[in-house]
Amino acid sequence: MTPSETQANFLVGQLLTVATQKVSSSFDIFSGWLAAGFGAAFALFIANLQSMSEFVTLGSVKSAAFVFLVSAVLAVIAKLLASFIAAGTAAAIEGAAIGRDIAERQVQIDIATFFVETEKALFWPGSWFARCAFAKAQAGDFAGPGRMYTKVAQVQALAVIAQAVLCLVSAVIIVRGLAV
Repeated sequence: MTPSETQANFLVGQLLTVATQKVSSSFDIFSGWLAAGFGAAFALFIANLQSMSEFVTLGSVKSAAFVFLVSAVLAVIAKLLASFIAAGTAAAIEGAAIGRDIAERQVQIDIATFFVETEKALFWPGSWFARCAFAKAQAGDFAGPGRMYTKVAQVQALAVIAQAVLCLVSAVIIVRGLAV
């Protein structure tokens, strides 16, 4: 890789990291509000189920609650992915600043020891992610972690989209079960 290609690779990694951090945070906030709003509506609905039973069939409430439960599982998955992304991208951004400081002071670092010691601190799957990221960095691919976070954020986005669709499906089930 030429020096300009290395710089471009590094820049792409940094930009992907920053963009992914912001996008993931937005999806996380939306997912939380969606789960809270639909959860509160269902809680209110179920708390008043006896008085509501003359207006909506119990079978539709049961079906809608099951569909909402699946959407809640997706919300948990999206939250876990958002936590992974938030921690990783924040560490990458702060690590880049620390790396610049070390480079400016011309401190010599044994990179192999750095990688080994970092990996020792992590349980699986974190150690696996670190090993993969370190292998890419040693090969000169500095955009690898940014690409990884971007891919994880896309999985998070799919989970949030599925969560939203399932919340709407649960609302449709209730509406279709109206006995009026």
